[in-house]
Amino acid sequence: MKVQFQTVLYHNAPDALKASLESIATARHLALEKGMDVEVTLAWGDSTEPPLFSPDTLAPLQEAFADDVLLTYAAFHMNTGTSLGHNRLAENTDADFLVLMNPDILLAPNFLVRMLPAFKDPQVGMVEARQVPIEHPKVYDTATGEVTWTSGACTMVRTSCFAGLHGYDADSFFMYFDDVDLSWRARLEGWKLLYDPLTAVYHAKALDEKGQLTVSTADRVYSPEAIMILLYKYNWMDALEETMQGHLRSPRKTDREAVERFLRRKEEGRLPKQIDPDHRVSCYIQKDPRMNRYDTKVE
Repeated sequence: MKVQFQTVLYHNAPDALKASLESIATARHLALEKGMDVEVTLAWGDSTEPPLFSPDTLAPLQEAFADDVLLTYAAFHMNTGTSLGHNRLAENTDADFLVLMNPDILLAPNFLVRMLPAFKDPQVGMVEARQVPIEHPKVYDTATGEVTWTSGACTMVRTSCFAGLHGYDADSFFMYFDDVDLSWRARLEGWKLLYDPLTAVYHAKALDEKGQLTVSTADRVYSPEAIMILLYKYNWMDALEETMQGHLRSPRKTDREAVERFLRRKEEGRLPKQIDPDHRVSCYIQKDPRMNRYDTKVE
């Protein structure tokens, strides 16, 4: 089996990237010990300008891990965002599976050992691991592991599933909620999505002094617009109106500016085609104020 891990870089610390690379190598080691014949590639796509690595600075990493991981590197010379960056990295791959992951992810050693067997079911298109120290808030079926969407922070995807969906909707989502959209489109095509709580990945999240999840600058800038686009695309018009009004009342300038950008997209005809009018796969329950996210349920 061939597995391509792929990460879009943007001003990341090289030491953190090396730690992530080491965790991938360790996961492959354990898979080999368990008798699994797995070839592993790590594809880095760099949106930083100037690029983080030169051939001279990349070569030592490639050589140090050459026995375990084929490390490839592409400098995009533009800020692609996560969606377009991952789509580019997935082009022309011969891997059987992709692992779409953030650069701040560290894998548990049993990652490949646990994740790959789930794909013996040909209907399974995506499998997500549990995130620690803060578990990603979502509901899943404890009997089957089925879940309505998987997080782009770290999800293994069958390459044929990703290619059949033409990857992320990069025209609509720069980053944030692109993973929800990809998941829902996969379910519309009949793919099954699973969550494995016994496979953990470390995701560098933290709580502030009030016990609230810290929110990055990128999240504050891109997330408010992305959720409106998602709600529009999946015909949740009442929820969209509620969200827009909430953004307009928000004390944060980034929320109010997001509404302006969304309305400009609408005027220019740049919103995505609306799908799933009967809400067969999309599900809106309520806003989670801790995460600025919308939870989903398994139906």
